[in-house]
Amino acid sequence: MIGEGDSGSGWPYTGRMAAGEYVALDLELTGLKVGTAEIIEVGVVRCTPGEVLEEWTSLVRPYTMPDLRIQRMTGIAPAMLRDAPPFEEVIERIRELLDGATPIGHNVRFDLDHLGAAGVDVSRAAVDTLPIAQVLAPNAPSHRLGDLCGRYGFEVEGAHRALVDAEASRRLLLALLERWSGLSATQREQVAAADASMGLLSPLRPFMALADGAGLARASGRFGRRRRGPNGTTPRRTIPEPPPRIDLPDESLADLTRRAFESASEQQASGMERREEQLAMALDAARALDAGEQAAVEAGTGVGKSLAYLAPAALWAMREGMRVIVSTHTRNLQAQLSSGDFAQLRGMLDYVRPGLGAELRATVLKGRGNYLCRRALETALAWREPPSQSSPRMGGEVGSGNVDRAMLLARVSVWSEQADCGGDREALRLSRDFDEHWARLSAERVSCLNDGTDQVAMGACFLARAFDAAAGAHITVVNHAWLISNLEAAQQARLEAPDDADFVHLAESDAVIIDEAQFLEDAATNALRTSVNEAALSAALEGIHSGDRRRTATLARRVEDDLPTTAEELSQGAETAQAAVESAWEAYGRFLQSFADGDAVVFTGGMRAQPDWEQVESLTGAAGESLARLTGRLRKLARAVEGDSAGGASGDERRQIAEDARAAAD
Repeated sequence: MIGEGDSGSGWPYTGRMAAGEYVALDLELTGLKVGTAEIIEVGVVRCTPGEVLEEWTSLVRPYTMPDLRIQRMTGIAPAMLRDAPPFEEVIERIRELLDGATPIGHNVRFDLDHLGAAGVDVSRAAVDTLPIAQVLAPNAPSHRLGDLCGRYGFEVEGAHRALVDAEASRRLLLALLERWSGLSATQREQVAAADASMGLLSPLRPFMALADGAGLARASGRFGRRRRGPNGTTPRRTIPEPPPRIDLPDESLADLTRRAFESASEQQASGMERREEQLAMALDAARALDAGEQAAVEAGTGVGKSLAYLAPAALWAMREGMRVIVSTHTRNLQAQLSSGDFAQLRGMLDYVRPGLGAELRATVLKGRGNYLCRRALETALAWREPPSQSSPRMGGEVGSGNVDRAMLLARVSVWSEQADCGGDREALRLSRDFDEHWARLSAERVSCLNDGTDQVAMGACFLARAFDAAAGAHITVVNHAWLISNLEAAQQARLEAPDDADFVHLAESDAVIIDEAQFLEDAATNALRTSVNEAALSAALEGIHSGDRRRTATLARRVEDDLPTTAEELSQGAETAQAAVESAWEAYGRFLQSFADGDAVVFTGGMRAQPDWEQVESLTGAAGESLARLTGRLRKLARAVEGDSAGGASGDERRQIAEDARAAAD
């Protein structure tokens, strides 16, 4: 049953369901395939907005008894089914209970499809609590029925029995209505917009109608309004401070490390056992950190390598006020460090000095594509603004019926406004089916951390928050691809904007620990791989400036006189870069003619020793420098107009120039 002592309609929902009758239903089956699996139990709860009218359940005798897996999951044994009526004897009762009522269920279409295959007409709208919960509880650890019931305060006893699950679905729906009523006006507005964009395909539509009937109006509002703090003030981003120095006992790093391991292993509550190899590795790491030296360690499975380097690294970083980057290859190890090893590490530090573990600052920093970009989300949620040909908006495309994209936008619009939202995609547990849609909402191609945009300045940018947390952390966990890409980004930034001291990066950490180092070379190769196409590069340069006077839409010709980067600067930069690129490409062509063998050429040391290579290298360097200067001008232009609030066509055009400048720079 649903919780000991609960009554059938005792959920304390203060609103009301829409007038009419509903029927929560659930089936237990011998399998999953519609038309093949047989029904072995039916549970139905017929209700009105205010009360449960009737509960009915029946076992159903199948032609083929359920296998052992189904028996264990449901608790329904063959002996219980042998005397049960066949489905033909209960079908009329099911039809009677469904007549004139709106079905309710968790993944209810699954049950309705099986009923349809068995001869019950289910061609009606239904309220499915699964997609509703995915939107209204976007970052719940699980969207299984039992887990969601626990999340909302009531336990399901006897799950995987039809009547119990049917009643659980009914009560979950009431809890979701309560959740809906607690959303902000902006959140409800955007979910309603997502629902409207999907038309008849929307899995949210019956719920939205239910919420409307319950008096939970769809508030009018706009996404992306400036967030304000108490008394109408605008919160501001604070510049992160470096990790603080922490007072430690006056001992060598090796002695502190030894104390942490030996004391922890002596305490049964710590869950640690003494491992000589682990301690030896930890002491080697401590000596290397203290001496500013490099150390390479190979250790087998079971040594406990993570804590062996984390403990001395944490002690060193806290004592010196330094930053340590720990780079891993796999996400599994990254998750292990953040979810398990950090907690154990804090406990070990407490043996060095009581309360020391709580003073450790440790965080995880992922690639940009893992973080939600609020600006991209605002653009995607501009539902009422028709997309222009020059700047298509995701909102317009959603109107074509892309349910997955609209559902993702609904989930993200609720999630992004939650106080605990960190913007990390992992919290949503998205499948790969959403990769394309998420990519258009992520910060993958964002380059505005230091551009003074509202989201960054207000401290609302998730990527900026993650960087700020890492800038002030003693230990930051990244992966190899991030480490290599960040080093490359820092180098590129110095080329494009050598005087920009505010460029946000962590390449210059105080120490780096590379775990799973055997994968570093491959990770570097993949992270730094790029493809350059002469035609595409020439087209991009032509889009900035063209000698053809008929190309009135080039970026240089749209630049206004009052901008810090002038049209003449862009034109000259594009012309110089075009000439340098062509010279470099011709030099490559001449050089490669002597070495071409098939479709690929590997640049070996012997090739680079050839007399003609010096010219290739020189012209390539010149092209790179000219492109970097042009890219710097483009980003400067984008920064100048990014936050421009001028109204009318002029304001829109300036913002479009910013978007086009960023695209050209990329």
